[in-house]
Amino acid sequence: MNIKRLLFILICCLSLVACNTEKNSSEVVKSVEIQETIDFSKVKPNSLKTISNDEQIHIIQNALNRAKKIEGIVDIGSPQYKIKLKDTEYFLWMNSDDTATIMNIKDTNTIYKIDSAKKLREVIENL
Repeated sequence: MNIKRLLFILICCLSLVACNTEKNSSEVVKSVEIQETIDFSKVKPNSLKTISNDEQIHIIQNALNRAKKIEGIVDIGSPQYKIKLKDTEYFLWMNSDDTATIMNIKDTNTIYKIDSAKKLREVIENL
């Protein structure tokens, strides 16, 4: 009886893993949109750039994934860029010390710091 239960649980777990893997593989990012901003509510006209190069997309995704949450109250000037990655939009500030700051547009009470943003800066500046 215990072996049947164990096999049932194992089969269920494998099914869940297979479904989850399939979902992740279909969520490949094909493009990233970047716009220069005037302030939090306005973007510069005709500044929309679309990145479809896999290496550049990987650099952007990697930078966003490495960002570390900054504790405290958010008090920050207008962003330089707005980035759209799939269905998520971020504000982006490029700092003079090769770091960057991001904020999810849906959560303007939290910012995240990207410690090493040199490659990210190169991608954005060379568009």
